[in-house]
Amino acid sequence: MSASPDQPADLVLSGGRIATMDPAHSWASALAVRDGRIATVGPDRAVMAHIGPRTRVIHLRGRTVTPGFQDAHVHSVHGGLARLRCELHDTRGREAYLAVIAAYAAAHPAEAWIRGGGWYMDDFPGGTPRREDREDLDAIAPDRPVFLTNRDGHGAWANSRALELAGVTAETSDPGDGRIERDADGSPTGTLHEGAMDLVGRYAPDDTPADLEAALLIGQAYLHSLGITAWQDAIIRPETEEGAYVALASRGELTARVVGAMWWERHRGAEQIEAFVERRRVTSIGRYQATSVKLMMDGVLENSRARCWSRTWTATAARRTTAACSRSIPTGWRPGCRSLTPSGSRRTSMRSGTGRCGRHWTRWRRPGRPTDPATPVRTSPTSRSSTRTTCHASDCWRWPPMPSRIGPVTRARWTT
Repeated sequence: MSASPDQPADLVLSGGRIATMDPAHSWASALAVRDGRIATVGPDRAVMAHIGPRTRVIHLRGRTVTPGFQDAHVHSVHGGLARLRCELHDTRGREAYLAVIAAYAAAHPAEAWIRGGGWYMDDFPGGTPRREDREDLDAIAPDRPVFLTNRDGHGAWANSRALELAGVTAETSDPGDGRIERDADGSPTGTLHEGAMDLVGRYAPDDTPADLEAALLIGQAYLHSLGITAWQDAIIRPETEEGAYVALASRGELTARVVGAMWWERHRGAEQIEAFVERRRVTSIGRYQATSVKLMMDGVLENSRARCWSRTWTATAARRTTAACSRSIPTGWRPGCRSLTPSGSRRTSMRSGTGRCGRHWTRWRRPGRPTDPATPVRTSPTSRSSTRTTCHASDCWRWPPMPSRIGPVTRARWTT
């Protein structure tokens, strides 16, 4: 675990507890870094030989050093875009949101759309912005569309101008994979869930390659600040995230190791696999590897849309998914199913846990979403661990509407 000290190290850490991840030598007290790589790990006495006149030495005083964290599910480009725009993640409360939005609108008079996000469902009665909240956005920007996603990305808060541009009215039907929040008379309140977000989002200006690359750099810097040095980006689309990763990897600006999970269009079938294989071949550059594919089996609990995508899969894609799983094995990429509901989990288990697919299928259950405890978990040895916790992206277990949304059976299982 040591190298010859022919050249002094750039950095030496000493006097600590360093997790080596080597079963034979699990802990060390010091390490040396040269040219961005670990040159030596061992006891203080051995590592001190690597100190030169320009070496930076940090005395840890017993503190622990671990390898960088790896996050199995992030959206670094999306998060970076939010930070570039009207950023609400670090704000809490309806009035505080409106103040930030008003300040942003005043500071960016030339922006055709006011976009951003990060609001918490917990901060609105019933969990979603209502008509009066839409009208508050109207007062801030009466002539410009406002479109702000919530902090988990499964809902959006829009003003009247945005709904008008998209033609969303009381007569507009809910899409099969989403819902328009409505007043008693059917008029849209301004909140759009899941696939209903696309009714408005498709009219927003396209993000430029420069925007996307800048967003990825911001997201990367933020993740690094938390000690995260590798991650899986859980939605990679060719027209947005993919180009940003390829550009940064090609220029050597991607300093993390990233697995890209290409987005499976649930209304299509196994004909997508050939395109995935080609994209993997062309776009896997340096620290970016497009080796995963994401399949969404259902929605989320908080907005009562957990089952809406389940119904879509049942009707249009269940048989195609099974066929695609079988066909994917020779291509070498690993599908990942994200499921929440018992029905979604059962379908995932049925398709991933038996036959020739079972050893190759990555089983995802999003942390922070409840699943049926009776549903068996089948994962491959290299898959991400499954988790079963009650809440996601909010304090929703203490949120008054939650008991009615999870139902008495699930509630009893999680409270006993």
